[in-house]
Amino acid sequence: MADAENLPFASGSFDGAFMVASLHHLQDPVRALKELRRVLRDGGVLVLGTEPSSWQNYSIYPLGKLVFKALTRLGIKKMDSEELVSEADKLMEGFSKKELHRLFAEAGFEDIRLKPAGYLSAAIFFATTELSIMTGRDLRMFRLERLAIPFDELLGRMPLVSRYPWHWNAAAKCPGS
Repeated sequence: MADAENLPFASGSFDGAFMVASLHHLQDPVRALKELRRVLRDGGVLVLGTEPSSWQNYSIYPLGKLVFKALTRLGIKKMDSEELVSEADKLMEGFSKKELHRLFAEAGFEDIRLKPAGYLSAAIFFATTELSIMTGRDLRMFRLERLAIPFDELLGRMPLVSRYPWHWNAAAKCPGS
């Protein structure tokens, strides 16, 4: 374990780094990316997985809060609508494609590739998670989530839709070699 903004490794120590669902939890994402850039060798690769997209904070989450209020009024479940998002997501609302690209570039990465991740599969996952909390039962829909992945791939290739995934996956290279 280490502080992402002050890694205890020599410069150029690694060929690659993998970070999953973490960048949005950090106080200074650019500083952390610069630190990762420092410990990667020239030509090294950083792969970033499942960073939240910012759009659902302005669309899905407010809609979810309205649904929870309605369910509470109907007496189905007493629940605080703030349970819809994690503590980190309350503080940091994810990244747009443009913003994530800018952060990588500012940290000194090049050949930045962003790929949308999760549309239907992510919606199924989050819906079943919330329903599990509401009903007090462990609802699993992994097969349905897996069946949705090919549709996610198709949606991710559609120009307008590709701008609004649930998450982003990214890869970027360090300059050199």
